Amino acid sequence: MKPPTKPDAESIVAPLKPFQRRTVDHAFHRLFKASDSSSRFLVADEVGLGKTLVARGIIARAIEHLWDTTERIDIIYICSNASIARSNLPKLQVGGSESRSLPATRLTMLATQLAAADTQLQDNKLNFVSFTPSTSFKLGHSGGQSHERIVLYYLLKEHISSQRHTGLKNLLQGAIRSKERWRAMIEQNADLPLDDSIKGDFADAFNGTNWKDVVDETIDCWFRRYKPGLLDEARQQRNFLIGSLRKLLAECCVKALEPDLVIMDEFQRFKNLLETREGDAAAELAQELFSAQTPEGHPVRTLLLSATPYKLYTTDAERGGEDDHYADFIATTRFLLDDDGRLSDLRRSISEFRGALKEATYDPGHDAPTAKMKDAKESVEQMLCNVMARTERVVATDDRDAMVKEHRAALTPRVAEVQQYLAADDLFCVVGAKDPLRYWKSAPYLAHFMRGYNFDRNELPDGIENSPEKTADAIRRHAHAYLRSTELNQFGAVDPGNAKLSDEVSTLLDTGLWKLLWMPPTIP
Repeated sequence: MKPPTKPDAESIVAPLKPFQRRTVDHAFHRLFKASDSSSRFLVADEVGLGKTLVARGIIARAIEHLWDTTERIDIIYICSNASIARSNLPKLQVGGSESRSLPATRLTMLATQLAAADTQLQDNKLNFVSFTPSTSFKLGHSGGQSHERIVLYYLLKEHISSQRHTGLKNLLQGAIRSKERWRAMIEQNADLPLDDSIKGDFADAFNGTNWKDVVDETIDCWFRRYKPGLLDEARQQRNFLIGSLRKLLAECCVKALEPDLVIMDEFQRFKNLLETREGDAAAELAQELFSAQTPEGHPVRTLLLSATPYKLYTTDAERGGEDDHYADFIATTRFLLDDDGRLSDLRRSISEFRGALKEATYDPGHDAPTAKMKDAKESVEQMLCNVMARTERVVATDDRDAMVKEHRAALTPRVAEVQQYLAADDLFCVVGAKDPLRYWKSAPYLAHFMRGYNFDRNELPDGIENSPEKTADAIRRHAHAYLRSTELNQFGAVDPGNAKLSDEVSTLLDTGLWKLLWMPPTIP
C-alpha cells in the first residue's frame, strides 16, 4: 500500500493575501508552538475577509507540523447546520484524495459509522469530521432515535445475561408502539458493524460503574415481559435509563475521535457549548471534546471563527441580563484563556486601562497619566493578541481611514433641483403646509414619496377637497417636477432631482460599483 503523501503547506498558504497569511502564521504559532499557549485561538476577521481560507491555511500548517510525530491526524469541523458543513468542509479538506471526510453526523452514531468499510478513521492518516450542535451534541429527548437504541442493544447485549435479552428489547423499544416492528428492526440490524475501540470503551464504562445493576433491576422490575401500557413510574425509569446510556455512548464516541484540531465556525450561534452548565448535556459533551488530550499527550487545539464573537457595545443604561457586552466578552475570553489566573490578569489590566483613561481625561496636560494609559493599553493588547486576531477593512486605504473618516461630498444644486423646490413650495403653500426646505434637502419628488407624513395624511387631502382648482393649478405650473406614469411604465430615464441622489448615482451607478456582490458601508 502506497504511504500517504504529506500536503505541501506552503503551496496552500501561498495564494492567500498578506493579511490572511499574517493571521495564519500568528494563529498557528499561538496554537501549536508558543510555550504559553492556551491551545485556543479566535479569528474574528470582519465579514467577507476570508476566515474559511485562513482556517484552511492553519489546517495546512498544523498537518505539516504534526505529520511526522502523529500516527493519525483528525480535524473536527463544527458549524451551525449540515448545509454549511457540506459547503465548507471541501474547502477545508487539505490533502485531497488522501484525506477521508465524514460528513455531519449524530455523535452517538459514530459507533457504527466508524466501523463502516469506507469511513474507518483509525486506518487513515488524515481525517476530517464535521458535526452540527443541533444533531451531534444535543441528545434531545431522553428516548432518542430508534437507530441509537438499536446500537445500544447490540452494545449492551454482550453484558446482559441471555435470560434478560427479551427484557432488554422491551426496555429499549421506547415510544415505538408495535412490538413486532421493533423486534424486526433489531433483527434486520443483526450484522450492524460496531467500532472496536468504542465497543471496548463502552464496555469498560458500563461495567466499571453500577449501570449494569441498574439495567438488570429495571428489566426485572418492569420489562421482563412485554406490556403494551406502562405505568408512569416505569416510563420515567425507562426514559432516564436510556438517556443516561446514550450520554455514556456519546462520551465514548468523543474519546474515539482523537481530535488534533477542532474548528468552530460562527460559534456565536452555539456559544452555550463553551461553558459547562449544570444539566446541559450538550455543553458537557462539547467540553469533553475541548479538554481532551491527543494520544501523543498534547491538548486538543481549538480554533474559533466569528466576525461577531460577542455582543456589540452596550451603554450602562442598556446593560442588564443578556444585553451586557462586557459579560459576553469575558465569557468568550474565559474559554480562550482557559485559565482563571490569566483571566484575572486580563480583567485587572482592563480595569487599570479604564482608570488611566479617566485620569488622563481629568489631567490632560501631564505626561504621567498618558504614559500610564499607554502601558495599560499595551498590556491588554498583548494578552488579547495571544488568543485572538481581527482584521478590518480599515487597512484597505492608504490613510487607514476606511469606515472611520466620513466622506462629505461638495454638492451644488442644479437648475432641475431648484425647480423641485419651487414646485414643492408652491404646492405646500396652496394646501397650508409648512416650508418644504428640510424635506427638499433629503429627497426629490416630494409629493410622491411623503407617505406617512402629515402632508400626505392631512394637508394634501384637505387641499384637494377644499381647493381642488388651486391644487390642480399648482401641479400644472410645475408639471416637469412630477413623475410621469408613461416614463415609469416604460422604464425611461428619470432625473434624480436631488443633489444628494445625483451624487449617489454618479458614485454607485456611473462607476459600475452596483455590480459588486458586497459593498462597503457608506457611513462610519
